[in-house]
Amino acid sequence: MNRKAFIKNTALAGSAGLLCACTDELGGEKILHTVMFKLKHAKDSPEEKKFLKDSYDILSKIEVAKNFRVLRQVGKKNDFNFALSMLFDSQKDYDSYNNNPNHLAYVKQRWEREVESFLESDFRAYKL
Repeated sequence: MNRKAFIKNTALAGSAGLLCACTDELGGEKILHTVMFKLKHAKDSPEEKKFLKDSYDILSKIEVAKNFRVLRQVGKKNDFNFALSMLFDSQKDYDSYNNNPNHLAYVKQRWEREVESFLESDFRAYKL
């Protein structure tokens, strides 16, 4: 397995772990949206801190995005430094978030300019 595939598979496994941690919150049509990413900014730089704070300030105010979290990577199994996670009550809410003008502006003005690489994953609880 090449390095890129290994990193992607490891990141997916990490997302699955996050999903398990949220099992009590998931049910029905709820969607757990996660985005793991690596910034272009230097570690612990003012730019890094500003990006993370601004991400929270902008995106957590979109009402359909619930339980919004900014997470720091503590493992060494992939190259991503951070993750954003949020919960949506339905596919309709998820679509509303993706088309929200504040989300679209954030992606264009901040995400595309400041994020080096990312992996986006969306999950629903698996019914056993």
